[in-house]
Amino acid sequence: MTRKSAAFSAVSILIIFALACPAISKASSNQKPFKCFIVSDSHFGWKHPAQPSNSTIAHGVKHIMYRFPDLDLFIDTGDIHHSDADDRARADWTEIIQGGANYLPFHVAAGNHETVTFNGVDSEKRTMALSSITCRPYYSFDLQGIHFICLPQLITPNLVTHESIEWLKLDLKLNKDKTTVIFTHNSLKDTTSSHDSKIYRMVANSDEVLKLLDSYPNVIAWMHGHNHTWELVEKNDRFYVSNGRIGGFSPSFNKDFRHHIGGIYFEIGKNHFTVKAYDATAKEFFDEKPGYKHLTKTMKLKTSYNPETSAAVSWGMGCSRDGQKVEAFQHHIGSGKNEQQLVLAPCKGGAFNENQNLSITSENKEGWSKGRLIPGISISPKKTVEGEIDGIRFIEEGIELLPLGENITKRSLHSPKRGAYYEYYQIMPGQTYKASAEMKAEKYGAKCGLIFRIYDTNGNLIHTKKVKPKAIDTGKTIIKSIFTVPDSLKGFGMYGDDDSSNVINLAVEAKITEHTMPVKVYKFAVEQASVGNPGDNFKVRINDRSYKAGLKNGEIKKFKLGQNINARETVNVSTPADYRLTWTIKQTGLKWQVRNAPAEYLENGEIKVGPIRNKFSENNEIIIVPLKKIDVPYVHRMKGISKCRIQPYNPKTREIRIYVEELKGEYHEVKFANVRQGASNFINMGKLNFETFAPNIFGAEILEEGLAVIKF
Repeated sequence: MTRKSAAFSAVSILIIFALACPAISKASSNQKPFKCFIVSDSHFGWKHPAQPSNSTIAHGVKHIMYRFPDLDLFIDTGDIHHSDADDRARADWTEIIQGGANYLPFHVAAGNHETVTFNGVDSEKRTMALSSITCRPYYSFDLQGIHFICLPQLITPNLVTHESIEWLKLDLKLNKDKTTVIFTHNSLKDTTSSHDSKIYRMVANSDEVLKLLDSYPNVIAWMHGHNHTWELVEKNDRFYVSNGRIGGFSPSFNKDFRHHIGGIYFEIGKNHFTVKAYDATAKEFFDEKPGYKHLTKTMKLKTSYNPETSAAVSWGMGCSRDGQKVEAFQHHIGSGKNEQQLVLAPCKGGAFNENQNLSITSENKEGWSKGRLIPGISISPKKTVEGEIDGIRFIEEGIELLPLGENITKRSLHSPKRGAYYEYYQIMPGQTYKASAEMKAEKYGAKCGLIFRIYDTNGNLIHTKKVKPKAIDTGKTIIKSIFTVPDSLKGFGMYGDDDSSNVINLAVEAKITEHTMPVKVYKFAVEQASVGNPGDNFKVRINDRSYKAGLKNGEIKKFKLGQNINARETVNVSTPADYRLTWTIKQTGLKWQVRNAPAEYLENGEIKVGPIRNKFSENNEIIIVPLKKIDVPYVHRMKGISKCRIQPYNPKTREIRIYVEELKGEYHEVKFANVRQGASNFINMGKLNFETFAPNIFGAEILEEGLAVIKF
């Protein structure tokens, strides 16, 4: 049965509460569809003549907000800064793109330039702090009955990791009755064009991803960045959309796209889904130009759109390992009545590195990206020999490494990708891990040894174990070794202090020596060799409370969390032997999105905010956005206030109270939204500005730490 013949009903709990962006119209659901705008590939910090100036990008964003005054959502699909950019570029993105979203809910599906760069930092953690992402770079959220998933490629630009896919499987299963849109960075095979590079501009494991998506007809779109082009393809009742560019290079492979900036507008109503490419330079939709009618399409279908449904967010981790700890920062909060649900799903098997069978491959035979890749694993050195690119030959069961000659007799396989030591793969003190490589040599002489390296979050090498090389036979040979993480690291970082962000990660190298003949590689696996916890229970600990269940493969278990989650939380996982655990936490009944700092709802009704998490901009600005319509004043922006508690508008006293706990920088300001008739009775406030910034906005300087009060 196709999607177009199916009827979807909204299954979300109907909760009517008075919170929303001021820009959201009062029209009923049959008058106003859900509206979103997507920008992509701003590439702040790219030092190249093709990069638009910051003022050009800022003007484009301001125009988009002016042209589309009643949007419900603003999205960035990645490459928010260039890979070698400094912190100034991250500040520019914070101020121009994220700050430019103003009153709208804003989300990021991260790109390769910010997440797949390893310059002495954990680039995934940096990106999540920059983008106000809770736990892992993949996550989902619900607005007005529509389900949205942010699914970046990790480790390498062209791979949806096994970790991500396992979490995606659970998320899709839990939301199979909701119209679903996926925001991502790279394209899938045989959809939008890979143009100048299949190795770079197409997900290598597209078949696996498409098979999963095709089992869920409610998934109506895959909307991606990366290519900087505007493309719109309808295939199998699904839209595949390339979201254009708001910055970055102007594609040379199609002159019609050169020098434009803009993005994608879409809307979802009860019975339709419309996508339109927009040119912010010319200030018009592309279909208003001759020859561009194909860049607007409408799909007729029943959707789960319901403007009265409460907002929700889901976050977690795919295939967590026994003992693993992960940080979570709350950027979406509700009230004491919001619901929080933990869902557990087991993953069979202890091996956890990507592409263990080397079955996912990609290649470009010419051009700037000429090469052969085994995503998730890297090989060094590389050199084209015997007509084989990079000295690598793809074979039916794996790869064949050819000798490179010129006295090059050593080659290595690295898991994870060489340089990706700081995120992958987290390990636990005192636990034992096993690495194995299955190889075969054309003739005797070559050897292979394993090297285990431990790095901390900051990229510091803190431990190494080298295993004596073993001869590679002419029959299949397994080179294997176990490695126990030193007990001395049990007090290190997060393992001894939940408030720490520092963890330890494992990188494994299979080093081939005396490589003077071809060597076939069939497998390169890293797995947890410890026994796991006693019995068959899976356990997740959050905020000193544990949730456990005995589960078989394919089963799931749901728990209602008995407490609100703190602004910053540590989640600890325990699994039985030979199992990992996929888990997700869904929070519903949400009222506010808080950007650049975590937040939590307190029992007395106050909202605790801070400290600042996105520290890249000198503005030190926290942005608070309502997720449903609100008609009373509220705190919208705070500049230079790192930590505070907000007592929301009290209709009896007509006051908002802010308990300022920590100031940062030289200037401290609060902007209040929905201020219709001015304000009075100020405590701890200096310079005042009414409607200087925008209509119905009141700005006030905070003089010092302590209580600040304003009456409307």
